This record gives sequence, C-alpha cells and structure tokens, in this order.
Amino acid sequence: MKTTCLNLIFKNIFIASVLIAMISCNKETENPPGGDHLTPEEIEEQAFLGVTVPFLIQEDSDGIYTVGLSPHARPFSFSEKLTDGTKHLKLLKDSKETDIPVRVYVYPNTNDIWWVEEATKEDIQKYEAAKQQKE
Repeated sequence: MKTTCLNLIFKNIFIASVLIAMISCNKETENPPGGDHLTPEEIEEQAFLGVTVPFLIQEDSDGIYTVGLSPHARPFSFSEKLTDGTKHLKLLKDSKETDIPVRVYVYPNTNDIWWVEEATKEDIQKYEAAKQQKE
C-alpha cells in the first residue's frame, strides 16, 4: 500500500513537471508580422539586406507574399498593403523576370520586407561581374 501511494505521488509529480515544461515552451508570439510591433526608432533604422534577385514570389493570402531572395536561405514576407507596396511588388517581379537585381530593406530583426528600390548602376555592374566569374 505504501509503495502504491509513493508510485502514485511520483507519477503525479512527473506529469506535473512535464505539463509545466510544455506550457513554458509554448512560443506564441504577440507581435504581428510586418513590423507593426516596432517602435518608430526601430523602423527608422531599417536594415539593408543587400542587392539581390528574387527567385520565388508566391502569394500566400490576400496581399501577403512569400519572397525568396538569392543568396539568402530564409523566406521573407512582403505585404502589398504597405506604402508603395504595389510598386515594390512590381519591382520584385520585374527583377525576377529580367535577372536584374534590386536593393532590399527589411525591418530590424525580422524577415519582413520594408522597402524595395532599383539597384544602382554600380550594383548591377558588380552583380554582372559576379555572374560571369561564376560561369
């Protein structure tokens, strides 16, 4: 009887510790995508991702896109509803079709694209030289 009670107590302690560990590992984020959770100071310090060419542009839902940018191994998200979002989406699509790079900026510490602009002539020359070296 005493052994049965001890086994029952140990089982309950084990189950309780497993439940506590599972609850503490729940990583549900309270921050919405798109940099809406960032302070104005952080938004002003947008991160320059680099000169890149998209290899994937896929619409996930209404105006939200997943974008694959070479040479980065992670997917980026982009909302067409952002300021000048349609213009930026057109730049990304044109870049993919013509293999001409664009300059991409992201929100700090996120994978959310903030701004897209045309690459400079110098950027394009460096990109073309790198492509020819690769061949």
